Amino acid sequence: PHSPAAPGGSRAERIRNACKSAYVACDELFRSASPTRGDGATATCVIVDGDEVTIANVGDSEAVLYLAGESRILSADHRVGRRTPAEHTRLMDAGAAIGRIRGRNGQPVGPERVYPGGLSVTRSIGDSDSTAAAIPDPDVSTITLPASGGMIVIASDGVWDFVTKAHVEKLAQQSRKPRSGAGWMARALMRATIQSNLEVDDATILCIDVRDATDDLPTMSLSDKVKSRARSIFHIGGRRPTTAPAGRPADVRAASSESESDEKSLSVSDRNAA
Repeated sequence: PHSPAAPGGSRAERIRNACKSAYVACDELFRSASPTRGDGATATCVIVDGDEVTIANVGDSEAVLYLAGESRILSADHRVGRRTPAEHTRLMDAGAAIGRIRGRNGQPVGPERVYPGGLSVTRSIGDSDSTAAAIPDPDVSTITLPASGGMIVIASDGVWDFVTKAHVEKLAQQSRKPRSGAGWMARALMRATIQSNLEVDDATILCIDVRDATDDLPTMSLSDKVKSRARSIFHIGGRRPTTAPAGRPADVRAASSESESDEKSLSVSDRNAA
């Protein structure tokens, strides 16, 4: 059911409003559960409703739609270093400061961060120890899928920072072959990621096949095909760079979110999406 804060309108509008309400409610839960620890996470949500796809996100986990011969970024990038002019103005109006960590030689190192708190993203869930300028309000949009559908890849920056969009697009085209699909795509992309990532940053991948598969699923609607074909594989682990801010706990994470934790373990799973 939709949140009471999601008023009437078109179905797509109600879904967008429900996403906004859910992100704010999740942020409140984070803050109330650990008001002094500053737990936090980025989150990207993709809702497939027939031929419409709604995307909501905060932080730097990105969703990309791969079509035949082209790709389209669906989510907003909330990294401080990639902020839009409007986002910069919002941060300044909220009293935030932007800077970089200084290394042992006194020179700036690493990405730009927003202070107080030192987050490398301008929007997140939780992070109660950071500036009030880091808000949980997601960027939300809705697109209409083409008749042929496509492949949606949701992944954390521990993936996108280590593989090229061209390589992912090539894998997406190869996944159209028989006996491939979303599960194959996720595993192939993870293999490519860990060759370069070396566990420096958490890597999370979720692939959703929303292509029109009339050859082997002739009686199913597009939304039913999505349920049948969605696969996820996620690799969680890594060591924190020495310039990173205070650690995050490792007990709150989901397949479509990246917790900024100091997790040391490695977990890989391949499962059907409900």
